Amino acid sequence: MVFVHLLGDFVVRRKRLGFVHRGHSIPPFRRVLLEPSCDLQRGFLSTVPPPAGRRYWTPALVFPPTPVLRVLPSAATGSLPRRFHSSWLPSRVVSDQPKGAKLLDGRSVATGIRERTVKRIQALREASTTPTLATIAMTDDPSSKRFLALKHEACEEVGIDVRPTLLPSDAPAERCYDAIEAASESTDIDAVFVQVPLPEGVEEQRVRASIAPAKDIDCFHPLNLGRLVGGDPAIEPATAGGILTLLDAYGISPVGRDVVIVGRSTAIGRPLANLLLRKAPGPDATVTVCHTFTSNLVARTRQADVLVAACGEPRLVDGAMLSPDTVVVDASATRVETENGHEIVGDVDFESTRAKARAITPVPGGVGPMTLASLLQNVVILAERRA
Repeated sequence: MVFVHLLGDFVVRRKRLGFVHRGHSIPPFRRVLLEPSCDLQRGFLSTVPPPAGRRYWTPALVFPPTPVLRVLPSAATGSLPRRFHSSWLPSRVVSDQPKGAKLLDGRSVATGIRERTVKRIQALREASTTPTLATIAMTDDPSSKRFLALKHEACEEVGIDVRPTLLPSDAPAERCYDAIEAASESTDIDAVFVQVPLPEGVEEQRVRASIAPAKDIDCFHPLNLGRLVGGDPAIEPATAGGILTLLDAYGISPVGRDVVIVGRSTAIGRPLANLLLRKAPGPDATVTVCHTFTSNLVARTRQADVLVAACGEPRLVDGAMLSPDTVVVDASATRVETENGHEIVGDVDFESTRAKARAITPVPGGVGPMTLASLLQNVVILAERRA
């Protein structure tokens, strides 16, 4: 904790300090003690009540990484050196205190989305419509099968019917195309989901063209992809939309921020980049997408205000690749073998990154629950349009 000069948002009169926000005033004090904080609001001033047993308030300034000001009565600071006087007018705070990142808990946010989705499903069922999702997967990978099973379980929990098609990875590609076309033509199915990545030999462009645009849950069809790129998505892809919802739930705005996405997959990286680039009332972010051939990846990740790791490389990103106070979103989950069996890890080395970040998503429990909740929500949206 250190003393620094005040920022210009405060009114200084002689040796007294007054702070006014929306008609509320913090009484004037003689000294001001500043402490960095990660929990700031963007674009306006706010005041935070004092913790139990303390007598001071915490006014929060406008733009991160602006510090939180902890204002102490003169009785608490009377013995402080005179050079730390409240009439000084400074700029920035530096502190030697370690900061831990706030956890962006996707489970709690996803629970609220599911609760609202259940109410919409009940309304559809009362109108004799049962939301139905068709899933098509062509894989032998245990992790992919597990993630698909989680989607099916989530649908069943909220009352969405599921029509699954699971094909071995070495099955003829025509079986995949036929399954997608059959689901798209069925009058009983509202939404179609295709598990990616697809095995070699399956043409991604043909898969995209086979999905009916009105049932396309992830903007795969060229028509829906074009609307996404054009800034007018028919629906927000589940993972990309879930990430934006999670950031919004924690008051983290990407407006005007540098967002670096590590990974250019058609499932996460590219859709997220297009959503972030939308003009107001969209996110209005400055977006950099990194990939296998990106030179000097560390230099680019250190420029990020918000870093999204979505490349499927376990623990690729560590604390040395970040600038202080970066918001870190880990959008991957990979099953890795350990001495005791296996564990699920993300693209981010959690421990080294958490010590440096402003906020971070855990794996599991961060983006994963948001993806599932957004998927359920998208099924309902498409079902309501068809009802």
